[in-house]
Amino acid sequence: MAIPIIIFILGLFVGSFLNVCIYRWPLDRSVIKPRSACTNCGTFLMPADLIPVLSYLACNGRCRYCKSPISPRYALVELLTGITFVALYRSQGLTFELLSYAILFSLLIIAFFTDIDYQIIPDQVSWGGMAIGILFDVALLSAGYARPTVDLPFFTNGISVPGSIFGAVTCFALFWMIAAGASVLFKAEALGGGDIKLAGAVGAFLGWKLALLSFVLAFLLGAAGGIILLVSKLKTRREYIPFGPFMVIGAVTAVFVGTPILVWYLNFYF
Repeated sequence: MAIPIIIFILGLFVGSFLNVCIYRWPLDRSVIKPRSACTNCGTFLMPADLIPVLSYLACNGRCRYCKSPISPRYALVELLTGITFVALYRSQGLTFELLSYAILFSLLIIAFFTDIDYQIIPDQVSWGGMAIGILFDVALLSAGYARPTVDLPFFTNGISVPGSIFGAVTCFALFWMIAAGASVLFKAEALGGGDIKLAGAVGAFLGWKLALLSFVLAFLLGAAGGIILLVSKLKTRREYIPFGPFMVIGAVTAVFVGTPILVWYLNFYF
């Protein structure tokens, strides 16, 4: 029982840092300096103001100094991170996969909210995610930990590469081709550069099989969500609907239930 509590508390504090990234990265600001301050009055926050969730509740959702309201999303992101970390622990145990997926989920949470707020997926999430996913995989392979590799039979005698590299390259290339084809066919941008780079990051962490499944889920969710938004008149056909959040939901789904879905699909058809 103690381990899930520790992981939940760790997730809360990671979520607090993610809030800083969500706010500052799209504005090209450092997440290190200056220290956190109220976005309304500019007063630097004290340690007592930075306790995840509890500080928000203790101040009734308002700044301690100027009494301006604080968005409940700050506490939501902290709770969401803590809950997802515990869910990952329940799913993966204390393994390297737990650490890998915790990093991925942290990046996905940032991508989800920055794409909603700014229609931007920061390069720190996309390019950074690709780099971290590949380096993590290569480090584990170098240490002798059994991580998947991909054989490339079209090279002489075949070449094996880490699954993270193959996943990042193939998923990035796939989304780039989809975006290029859609722009020619529809004479408009269908996927942003952030979506293309995020696909590479997802591929680096999940490998090409689970990543492709996550993209299928994302496109299905995106189509359904787009129809609902249009029918409910929350969006018009000319308004941009961020695709990043659907990619995030697809990737999270693939982590938890992707393997059973793939096994069911293969058994169903083969």
